[in-house]
Amino acid sequence: MKKLRLEQRAGLKEPFGPIVQEIRGNAITVGDQCSSKAIANGAEPRVVIYDRRIKRAPAPKEVSDVIDAYDVKTVKVKNDAGTLSDEAINAVKEALQGNERIKIEVEGEEDLLVLPVIENAPLGTIVYYGQPNKGIVEITITEDTKKRTSETISNMEEI
Repeated sequence: MKKLRLEQRAGLKEPFGPIVQEIRGNAITVGDQCSSKAIANGAEPRVVIYDRRIKRAPAPKEVSDVIDAYDVKTVKVKNDAGTLSDEAINAVKEALQGNERIKIEVEGEEDLLVLPVIENAPLGTIVYYGQPNKGIVEITITEDTKKRTSETISNMEEI
C-alpha cells in the first residue's frame, strides 16, 4: 500500500488537464459526480470508479441511482483516504486489461485511483475525474502524463 506524503498534496490540487463541461466517448471516469454525469448524458464509460461520496459527504441519491443503473460488472475494493491499496491498484489493472465495461466501487476513497488509471491505461485513453470546487478534468494520456504520474506514485510512502 502506498500513502500520499504531506508534501505531495499541494501538487495534486492542480488539475492534470483542462476543466471541461462535457464528457465524451467511452472514456474512464473517476468520481461519483463525473461518472454520474457521463452516464446520464449517454456516455458508456469503459471503467467507472466511484465511492458513493462527493466532497467526503454521501453522494446524493440521484447521483448514486444513475451509477447503480449502469448495468455492468461491479468489483468492490477497499482503499483508505490518501492511499493506493494493492487491492484497488490490482482492480484498476485488471479492468484495463479486459474488454468489458466495469464499475469499481470503492469502500473508502477513490480520489487517488486516477493515478494508477493514468499509469496503466494505453496512450491516447481519455480519463475524466472530478476536481473539487473546479469541475471535471479531462486527461488524454500521453507519455508526459504517464511519467508525471509514475513519479508521483514512486514518491509515495510505502506502508
